[in-house]
Amino acid sequence: MQDHIFNIFGYHVDYWVNGKYCGHVRIQKPDRKIMSYSGRITETLAEPVQTNKTTLPVGATVTHECIPLCGSIHGSTLEERIAVLADYHNRVPYKNRNK
Repeated sequence: MQDHIFNIFGYHVDYWVNGKYCGHVRIQKPDRKIMSYSGRITETLAEPVQTNKTTLPVGATVTHECIPLCGSIHGSTLEERIAVLADYHNRVPYKNRNK
């Protein structure tokens, strides 16, 4: 899991069928190590899945990804939040940073 600068208050799994968004399911803990687009999985459902928009039937081929739901930046005061952002900015690798 990567280092986050935001408070994470849950996750949701987005579902697509044939490239069309079909809804999401909210979960409390991640169901995979790799998040977002890079962690997409395509599979055939063995049981129905109830999303916020529809019910996906058994046998449907779906693509799904887990997304963290982020809140505020870590820190209780403005100064602490600015320090977190500055630290993160200094740790992120950039191309041509020294130019």
